[in-house]
Amino acid sequence: MSKKYTCYETAKSYLKDKDQNVNNFIDTMFCKTNEMFTWKNLPETVPQAELEYLLQSNGTMFFTKVGKDFYALLGTLGGQINAYYEPTKYTVANVALNLSKMYDIEKDGVLIRNDLRCNGLIPILSKYASMLTDCEISLNTMSILMRVMFLISASDDKTKKSAEEFMNKILNGNYSIIADSQFFDGIKAQGMTQSFSQLIPQMIELTQYIKASALNEIGLNANYNMKKERITEQEYTLNIDALMPFAENMLNCRKKAVEKINKMYGLNIEVSLNSVWEVNQSELESETTLADMKNGTDSITEKPVTNEKSADTDIEEKTISDVTGTEKGKNNEKSADTDTEEKTISDVSETEKSDTKTDTETDTETETERETGTEKTDTETETEKTDDKTKGGK
Repeated sequence: MSKKYTCYETAKSYLKDKDQNVNNFIDTMFCKTNEMFTWKNLPETVPQAELEYLLQSNGTMFFTKVGKDFYALLGTLGGQINAYYEPTKYTVANVALNLSKMYDIEKDGVLIRNDLRCNGLIPILSKYASMLTDCEISLNTMSILMRVMFLISASDDKTKKSAEEFMNKILNGNYSIIADSQFFDGIKAQGMTQSFSQLIPQMIELTQYIKASALNEIGLNANYNMKKERITEQEYTLNIDALMPFAENMLNCRKKAVEKINKMYGLNIEVSLNSVWEVNQSELESETTLADMKNGTDSITEKPVTNEKSADTDIEEKTISDVTGTEKGKNNEKSADTDTEEKTISDVSETEKSDTKTDTETDTETETERETGTEKTDTETETEKTDDKTKGGK
C-alpha cells in the first residue's frame, strides 16, 4: 500500500508559503553538504552527522571534555576581544548535559570554525532559497495563466459567480457546462495581451541559474552557463577553478582544529573531503598540473629533442670520424707505399747519379790526360826545334 504524502490543496499551500519554501530548500542543501567531509577516529560521543550539521548551520562549535567524555558543543562567541579583534570566550548552555558555562577558547578546549569568518552556510543558502522561491512561484503562476486565453468581465454578481465557478473547474482540470444563455450576455472577454509561452523558457533558465549558483557556492559542479551553444573546455575549466576555494577554506578550518585537538587531548582524529568534492579537488589538481606542464612545454620538450639531436650528431660525427679514420688509414697506407716507391726511385736516382758522376769523372780524367799529353807533345816539339837551332849555329 502506497503512502499518501499530501494532497493538491496542501501542496498549493506549500508553494504559496514562502517561509516554508525557503526552509525546505535550506534543509535539502544541508542534506547535501552533510556529506561534504569524512571524519575518522571521532569519539563515540561526537557523531559526524550532528557535528557537521550544527557546525555548518551555526558557524562554530567548541570541542572540550565534559566529565570523562568528549563533546562538540554548540554555543556563542563572546568575552574580551584579542589584539586581532577575535572573541576569547565561548558560552555553552546544554540542557541535556546540565551544562551552562563560559569556556576560555585558548585553554579549555578547541574552537572549530566552519569557515574563516564563522558565518556558516545559512547566509549563503538563505539568499538563494529566497530567490528560488520567487522564481518557482512566478513560474507556477505563469503556467496557470497559460490556461486563460481571455480576461473575463461580468455585468452583475450572479454572472460573476457563475464565471468564477466556471474558472475554478477549468483550474482544477475539469470540463464545465454553461446552462444559462444569459451568461453569455453578461460576460465580456478580452484577449490576453501578454504571451507567457515566451516568458516561461526564460524563467526556467533563471531558475536553473539560481540553483546552479547555489551549488557552485558550496563546491558542487553545476552548469549555470546560459549559452545556447555548448561551452568550451576553457569555460569548463574556469568553472572548476571557481568551485573549490570556499570548500577548501572549510576543510582547512577543520584541519587546523583537528591538529589542535589531537595535540591537546592525544587523539588521532582525521578529516578530509568526501564524495564529489574529493573528485572535484582531484580534477582541479589535475587541471593545475596539466596547465603547469603546458606552460612549461617549451622548456621541457625542447631539451630532450636537443639531447636526441646531440646524440644523433654524436653518432653521426663518430661515424664520420670512423670513416675519416679509415680513409686516413688508407691514405697512410697509400702514403707509405708512395714513400717506399719514392724511396726506391730515389735510390735508383742516387745510383744513376753516382754512375753518371763516375762516368763524368772518368771522362774528365781522360780529357785531362789528353790535354796533358798534347801539351807534353808540344813542349817536346819546341825543345827539339830549339836543339836543332843550337846545332845549326855551332
